[in-house]
Amino acid sequence: MNKETISDNQGIALIVLYLVSSSSIYATGLDAKQDIWIATILAILIGFITVFIYIRLHYCFPDNDLFDIIEICFGKVIGKVLIFLFIYYTFVNSFDLLRGFCNLIFTISLSNTPFILVVIVTSLICIYVVLKGIIVLSSWANFFFPLIVGLIAVITVLSTPNMDLDNLLPVLSDGFTPVFKGIYVLISYPLGQLILFPMVFPKFENKESPLIIYSIGFFIAGALIFLINVTNILVIGVVGAKSAYYATYSSVLRLTVPILRSFQIIPPAIFVLAYFIKISVYWIATCNGICKLLDFNNYKYVVVIVAFLVSILAYTSYYSILDYVEWEDAVWTHFSMPFQIILPFLIWIVAEIKYKRTK
Repeated sequence: MNKETISDNQGIALIVLYLVSSSSIYATGLDAKQDIWIATILAILIGFITVFIYIRLHYCFPDNDLFDIIEICFGKVIGKVLIFLFIYYTFVNSFDLLRGFCNLIFTISLSNTPFILVVIVTSLICIYVVLKGIIVLSSWANFFFPLIVGLIAVITVLSTPNMDLDNLLPVLSDGFTPVFKGIYVLISYPLGQLILFPMVFPKFENKESPLIIYSIGFFIAGALIFLINVTNILVIGVVGAKSAYYATYSSVLRLTVPILRSFQIIPPAIFVLAYFIKISVYWIATCNGICKLLDFNNYKYVVVIVAFLVSILAYTSYYSILDYVEWEDAVWTHFSMPFQIILPFLIWIVAEIKYKRTK
């Protein structure tokens, strides 16, 4: 497969919009309650460990994606098994993300439209984006990056009159246990999902690019997630955030000045723009993994097949939005940890050993 080169600005924009996408609507880490600001800061600091791992992998094996590195480090047999496991992870999350996106569209604006039609139209658009490739996707992200970041800042400023600092008090009233739970959830979703980028970033402009892209992109994304989480708690409180499917959207609905209520469309717009990036990145990673597993030359051969399976499962796997949310809360955090933390750490250790032996 021809390896495309991604620029530093494109990589940073792609990481930021990818990580912030669903967080611009959902409130994550609410297990920490009013101490979510503490949990978010600590989760970001811990998340930089994975940032370091991915930077090292790219440094040790330049111009290779994660699937290539796995085969280099573990050989064909064990490597294929690990690749299959990562494909399973990306595939499950692909239809999970598609369902979450369609739930939002259906709930907020297209409730009279057949849900299957929402899924089909969304999938067709995603197919088009994925077939265009990671460079076109990253260019698209780079174009919308200042707009989306600016809109998040505007929403925060406009929400200031509705903020109540008492919603952040008392600090650590229940000790550190809720904070640890919040950290666990935040690392699982969305910070740990950075694992997708070693799967889709095969080549950079220079050797320092991975350090620049991952560190700056993760820092900006973390800062925005912190801003969104704290704003939600300040505006609608812990109880309000937990009871709302889309906490940020609920926060914007609190804008009391009539002319400002028109801004209630902005969070879904942010979600739509950024969430297409997230879904597309997962689809590209899934197709790229299948390509490496079956020794194909181009992942685009399997895009339509993967899209067909993802669309069917997105439509049939959940009975309702409540069923979807319950699965996310009860299963996702535990399901994702081996793929986002444990396996990357294992791969990094073996990669470092392999790298030192070849020096």
